Amino acid sequence: MGDSTDEIVSLVRATYPILYIVSAEEQRVEQALRSRVLTALNARSVDPREHRRLVTWSITTGFVE
Repeated sequence: MGDSTDEIVSLVRATYPILYIVSAEEQRVEQALRSRVLTALNARSVDPREHRRLVTWSITTGFVE
């Protein structure tokens, strides 16, 4: 994983309730979060109820899971 991915995983594991990421490449960031970060977080969890989910927000679509 890259440095940014490792940092995001660390922040989520530290139970930060919200991460605010600003990027001109919204789709690329979402893809990276879904494929790398959630995979890394959920790989450690044996109980499926503890799996993390990604919720995004944009001004045009609102909240989306």
